[in-house]
Amino acid sequence: MCGIVASFSKHGPPTGAEVAHLLQAQYHRGPDHQTWQTVGPHAALGSVRLSITDAHNPLANMPLTSACGRYVVVFNGEIYNHASLRPQLTYPFQTHSDTETLLAAFIEWGEAMLPRLHGMFAFVIYDKHTQQAFCAADPTGQKTLYYYQDTDVLLLTSEIEPLISNPHRSKSWNVPALREFIAQRMINGTHTHIAEISKFEPGTSMWVSPQGTQNPTRYHTYTIGDETNANIPEICQHIASTTEAACTETFNLEVPYGHLLSGGIDSSIVTHYAKAHGLSLSTYSIGFTPFQGDTHGIPSTFNEFDHSRFIANHLGTQHTEITLTPREYRHNIDKWIAICGEPLESAEAPMLVKLFETIAPNHKVIFSGSGPDEAFDGYGYGQALSSTAPDDIAAAYYDTFHWSFGIDLNQAIPGHASVRQAVIARINAQLAPYRAHTSNPLQLTQLINLHNRLATYEFRQLDTLSMRHGIEVRSPLANTSLYTAAFNFNPALKAHNGIPKYIFKESMRGILPNRVIDRPKEGFPTPIQFWFSNEFEDCLTEVMRPTSLLFTLKLLDEPYMRSVYASAQTDQRYFFYRLYCLHKLLERQQHWLEKAPAKAEI
Repeated sequence: MCGIVASFSKHGPPTGAEVAHLLQAQYHRGPDHQTWQTVGPHAALGSVRLSITDAHNPLANMPLTSACGRYVVVFNGEIYNHASLRPQLTYPFQTHSDTETLLAAFIEWGEAMLPRLHGMFAFVIYDKHTQQAFCAADPTGQKTLYYYQDTDVLLLTSEIEPLISNPHRSKSWNVPALREFIAQRMINGTHTHIAEISKFEPGTSMWVSPQGTQNPTRYHTYTIGDETNANIPEICQHIASTTEAACTETFNLEVPYGHLLSGGIDSSIVTHYAKAHGLSLSTYSIGFTPFQGDTHGIPSTFNEFDHSRFIANHLGTQHTEITLTPREYRHNIDKWIAICGEPLESAEAPMLVKLFETIAPNHKVIFSGSGPDEAFDGYGYGQALSSTAPDDIAAAYYDTFHWSFGIDLNQAIPGHASVRQAVIARINAQLAPYRAHTSNPLQLTQLINLHNRLATYEFRQLDTLSMRHGIEVRSPLANTSLYTAAFNFNPALKAHNGIPKYIFKESMRGILPNRVIDRPKEGFPTPIQFWFSNEFEDCLTEVMRPTSLLFTLKLLDEPYMRSVYASAQTDQRYFFYRLYCLHKLLERQQHWLEKAPAKAEI
């Protein structure tokens, strides 16, 4: 696991000061080793390494050059099946690292290697002979690449903020993307809140050459199987065996590790198979300490400790419960905003800040249960849109799942109709490869989740927060084979009898206790009381300052938002958390956009 940098100059050698800046700004991602090198007349590659696989071998450091000297790679992620790929390759290996396996696979198979890779990855491989580079991001979106491009240079990094803070290049706000964030609480697709910076979507790759740079193209789509299959015992057996294989593949470890254990079905099954595989089990859960405050008639949950404690005792883990107070949560909101490089509203992120701070001293790898909800309708999105006409699914998804709590986005956001139209067009483009294979609205909804929410929300916050603390997160259930299984039966079984994720739950029955399988999904609970607390009140006050960039950039209609603020209902106060996240991020990054580019020095 690492942070990587690639610089491709269009008119001369790469700028050393610029590459050094991009690398240093990602130091937290790789405290074990850092270096960069010029690899061609116009190219430089760099890496900061968090040593996980072949961890103590300096020959596994990056940039890593092939035995023939022709190819150089920088790589962020883990290839779980790298050991099983090696016997298929005719390459003189010098390390036991998955990085060298990745490089050997590219030398022998080229782009055709991508479907053979099991894991999470984003990489750049440079060919010194052709002066071309090949870049790719994994199918499930666990890792990505951000890239800045102007008339002089193409720059790629593992995080967006090094590109934003780069003093050598001009940047500007992408106002439509910022408005999209306000409407959707995240920015999906390839664009970002900075006009000159883009990102790889899951399952895409790109060639870079002296003649010019291609746009990323999709190499992976999900397979739609037999939608008439309703043999529940057979389906359950296949899902269970695929789940076990997906977990087992990730359990090859050289460094200290632990497990996130909320007590839900996903984290519990990962921990169950870890125990079956003989791993020692240190597990962690997090929640609020109970506190007083008006819930305004809405039930409030402080933590899931009863559930996590139960499964921890059942599996015999060494379990740690981490608690935080409203004051800590408020403080961690600002910590989250200081860490995240692009806008992302996440109620659980301030909790994850403390979680990773607590476990970082003792672990380099943490297992999570992320992945199945997006494919098996764990959130109930597909069930909610089950009667939607297939051609209307993109619009219905946008209009239903923006979590604006009665706030009229057409009044709140200038030009909202254009934002809505652009997002719907993007979703329809993502769904285009599947239209010939399914018209089922539940399936289409899950595909939207996999192409967007899973990567942009779930994995961006996990990657950002974990790597800030020098921790690799492994999510065994974000697995392409498991997703293939998720689209190979009658989709109605995902919500059979109105039960979200029904078929996945039934697949785990007899493996996990019924109490774990049958409990309702809650997620990280943030008590209603917090949004009415004194700790949160100052966030509301700051957002509504007339000098806020939310108003000066015309991202919001000020009179309308002041009317909402004056009489905000319970849920609408949470919407202001989204606005506060954006307000503070813009405020923090503004000076990098205002500075004139520094003179580049070679």
